[in-house]
Amino acid sequence: MVFDNYLKKYHNDLVGFWLHDEQIPNRPIQDFCDMIYSLHLIGRLNEIKIESCNAFVEELERYDLPGWQSLEVTDKKEKLSVHNFAYLLGTLNIIKLYNIDLYPRLFVKRKLNIGELIDEKKFLPKYPAWLSHHNWRVSHWIGGIPSILFSLGDSSLEQAGYFRSTAKSVLKVINTQLLSQSTGLIKLYKIELFQQIFKKFYKLRHDPELGDLGGVAHILWINHFTDQKYVGNDWLLNESIRLFKKHTPFMEKVPYCLDFDIVQIARTAFANDSKIDLNGLKDRATQMMDDIESFYKNANLEGYTLHKVPGALATYHECALILEKDKLENLEMKTIDIIKDAYWL
Repeated sequence: MVFDNYLKKYHNDLVGFWLHDEQIPNRPIQDFCDMIYSLHLIGRLNEIKIESCNAFVEELERYDLPGWQSLEVTDKKEKLSVHNFAYLLGTLNIIKLYNIDLYPRLFVKRKLNIGELIDEKKFLPKYPAWLSHHNWRVSHWIGGIPSILFSLGDSSLEQAGYFRSTAKSVLKVINTQLLSQSTGLIKLYKIELFQQIFKKFYKLRHDPELGDLGGVAHILWINHFTDQKYVGNDWLLNESIRLFKKHTPFMEKVPYCLDFDIVQIARTAFANDSKIDLNGLKDRATQMMDDIESFYKNANLEGYTLHKVPGALATYHECALILEKDKLENLEMKTIDIIKDAYWL
């Protein structure tokens, strides 16, 4: 299959590590996570080796984690961002589906420092205030922190009950205080004029409409796997459908997570309660699946980064879900709702 061929051609060291217990490559943690997501989404993660998982956890001991204080005096390699910590826990959630639980080992010799992630009195997630105007970037904190808390809450850790209770409180605050109640979009900025000026500059490189939806998607994911209707559901549905149809073959030049954000909002907002006929999207979903396959088969992928792959593959599955496909015959696997499996992307 074209996806499998791509991974072997460009990232065979990671394929060999996870599936064949080969030497751990000198790669950023994000790359290891990207490969787990990718292998899961092409139906090959059942081949994962426990020895590789052990080596991965040993590698993780060298990193500091947001919201956790190391009890060791040795210097850490670096500190993971909130986004990459949520992504790492999403990776552990996926691995757990294959009966390998790495959670207890990850937090050995670490002490919780929840105040680094949230205001414990107000249950507000902490984020860089200077990014309040940048919905896409700030969403990595506002969505990433509740994702982290829910992942910990559904883990085998002794404190799981505390994490889940805290996560619910944080999500309630986000939905009621940090989102526009009419559109469902993130609204942290206080001066509309400054926001419009920012969007004019942002438009030089990206579509600000895509940026707004791509930002709030990180919060909608949390509402999706906790089975809560979206704030501004109908507006989000109509806007995501409009952008899905407007941008072809992909949201930008290549398929990646932004495509997933838009398509996943359209599918899940529809499922939440809408009278719109989803059949009108089926031709577009079929077209996008064909375009993703063609891209991996025919494009020059030398500069196409591994971190774009899980988003593209997850989009492929989302399109299949719109088409009401329970199975992907070409991959010989069940169709996956990645947010339900991982809690983050």
